[in-house]
Amino acid sequence: MRFEKLRLGVFFILLALVFTSIQLPNIEEQEQHLKVVLRMIGDEFLIQMGDSTSRIMPIEKHEGIYVLEFENEFEFEPDMLSFSAVKIFEEAGFKSDFIIETRNCITNEVVHSFEISNKIDDSLVPCKARALPKGCYEVYITILKD
Repeated sequence: MRFEKLRLGVFFILLALVFTSIQLPNIEEQEQHLKVVLRMIGDEFLIQMGDSTSRIMPIEKHEGIYVLEFENEFEFEPDMLSFSAVKIFEEAGFKSDFIIETRNCITNEVVHSFEISNKIDDSLVPCKARALPKGCYEVYITILKD
């Protein structure tokens, strides 16, 4: 009887060691990974516009929405942003749907937005070829829950 209790105790200790050695990505690690992916989107976006020197400011998260801010003002065609986002999300193996809004830094008005969905024909990219004038813009990225 005593031997059985000892064996059972050893079993539970080994089981605990196995479970503690399995490292599942925690929420903070997932968040950091997502911020790296978003920074890559900003980098790709600037490169598409021919800018390889401007900085991308630290990624912030406000009420579940990620904000990409840029060092300098710029003008752009919205399809450059959608192309950059789709390219980087695909390369990173990102499977969630998302909405991206471009807002004027001064007025906070949404000057362009689009939704990318992994469902066939559910992506919405309006006005993609209409250039936006030079200005201060921030990009707001909302990850949609499945």
